[in-house]
Amino acid sequence: MAKFLIDEGVPRGNIFNLVIFKHISRTWIANLRWVEKNPVDYFVTGISYTEVGIDLNQIKGARGVILASSNQDLCQGYYTAKYVFERQKIKFVLIGLAPYSLRYDNQLAFSVCTRNFQYYLALKNFKLETDHDKILLPLLSDKVKNIFTAPSAKFVDLNFIKTKRAFNKDILQKLIANWQIELDNVVKTFRAETVEKNLAVLEQYIQLCLDNGACPVAVIFPFAPIIRRHYPPDVLEDFRQSIARFEKNYGLLFIDLFDMPLGYDCFYNMSHLNLKGAAACSKVVAQKLRDHNILPPIQ
Repeated sequence: MAKFLIDEGVPRGNIFNLVIFKHISRTWIANLRWVEKNPVDYFVTGISYTEVGIDLNQIKGARGVILASSNQDLCQGYYTAKYVFERQKIKFVLIGLAPYSLRYDNQLAFSVCTRNFQYYLALKNFKLETDHDKILLPLLSDKVKNIFTAPSAKFVDLNFIKTKRAFNKDILQKLIANWQIELDNVVKTFRAETVEKNLAVLEQYIQLCLDNGACPVAVIFPFAPIIRRHYPPDVLEDFRQSIARFEKNYGLLFIDLFDMPLGYDCFYNMSHLNLKGAAACSKVVAQKLRDHNILPPIQ
């Protein structure tokens, strides 16, 4: 509907997305409240690729919690990390990324931009920047606010295993046949100001980890085979070059799994891993962490 209105000449700033409740992750909130009171060795941020792609059971020798959430951009991940560091001593952080992460800003994603309220209400240090958010803020119902003030412990799921199981299915042939549609979704439009903003946020995030004595670890996951083969090489190369500067200047550990040769049986759609794929990728992540003495050796 928004696209139709924009195509018909309605200014984007005059169109408001009022959908808030469905974009709030109760598991994310419950996990955040849990980590306020329970020590962990590491936590995980990132978008849904990370939410389903990291299996904590494969990262042995450390206690972790997933604080990734669908559509979480770098800014939201940074403020989540800042909140945790103010409350816990952390050994390392897994920063889940995608090849398009530097191009992605939740505030520009019309369908999910109201997810900002998840971070505003939960973190207390997250600022609402857009006029859209500021107009919607007085309209928030008590039902929405109560989710953040008194989250039910029954929603705690440190490994997001309920989410993983819900999507643990075989990829549909029609998705493979229509791969071009998903490819467009996982490239994103280049906006210089967005890339510049995200580079600054990622630098802040890495420095935040270092200032708190935690090792920052960036991870990207593979897409389904046909998406990997057709992913624009210039987008991937620009991303890798940007990350390489952080590796050189800050000692960031970058675990690049994009080219990991997983078959379709490891995915539930064209860009998200199923349980089999998550286990395979997480074992590689764990081994990389052991290779860099971030995790203890397996006894």
